[in-house]
Amino acid sequence: MKVSPFVETFLTREDLGPSQALESLVETIQKRAQLVTRTLNQLKLRVEDAFLVGDSWWDVRAGKSPGIKTVLVRTGFSLYNNFSNENPDITVDSLDNLRDRLESSGWTL
Repeated sequence: MKVSPFVETFLTREDLGPSQALESLVETIQKRAQLVTRTLNQLKLRVEDAFLVGDSWWDVRAGKSPGIKTVLVRTGFSLYNNFSNENPDITVDSLDNLRDRLESSGWTL
């Protein structure tokens, strides 16, 4: 599946900037949540008009912190870990499933 036609903004942990030292998990989540909020502001979107796609529990927490809907993709890190206790709004096994699941949940691309 080619994702680029459906994605307006794509950010990774590198967009958080350089880190001089290891941070606590709370600090890491806070920084990621700030990145989500900054991106929403740049795109002039409200949290209810967007969703965050990630493959880790900290991605889900970073989205949940400002109240954005979250999609957990069970690839990469999450393929070998159970993150269901983080309560993502949608969980998919691959990006190939993502569009169908979003549409069946009433979300639009």
